[in-house]
Amino acid sequence: MDASARAALEAEIRRHFDAGDLAAAATAALRGYGPEIYGLVAAVMRDHDAAEDVYAEFSLELWRYLPRFRWDASIRTWAYAMARRATARYLAAPAQRPRRRVPLSDLPEAAAVVAAARSSTATWRRSEARATVDQLRA
Repeated sequence: MDASARAALEAEIRRHFDAGDLAAAATAALRGYGPEIYGLVAAVMRDHDAAEDVYAEFSLELWRYLPRFRWDASIRTWAYAMARRATARYLAAPAQRPRRRVPLSDLPEAAAVVAAARSSTATWRRSEARATVDQLRA
C-alpha cells in the first residue's frame, strides 16, 4: 500500500472513530492493514495454526481497545504494536494459551474481516517469493 492509500485509509478510520462508529473503524482498520499484519505474524510464528491464533487474538484486542486509542500515532503503528505484543505473549506463555481463546462468534463483525485477512495470500507464501526465500536459506 502506498503512502497516499495509507493516508486515505487512516482518514477513513478517523472519520468512523470521530463519528462514534467504532465497529466501522475497527472493520476498516482490519480490512486495510489486516493482510500485512497477518503476514508479519505468520512470518514470525512459522506455524499456520499458531499464526491464526495470534492473529485472532490481535483482532479481538483491536476491537476491544479501539475506544482507548488516543491518536498519538497512526492506527497502523498502533496495530503493529498490538500484533507484536500478541505474538510475544503467545510465545512467552504456552501454558496460558487455552485460557486466552475467545471465540470469534463473540464478535460476529470481526469474523468476516479476520477470515478475509487469513485468506489473502501473504507475500512470504506466494510461490515466487517463497522460492526466493528458500533459495536464500539454502
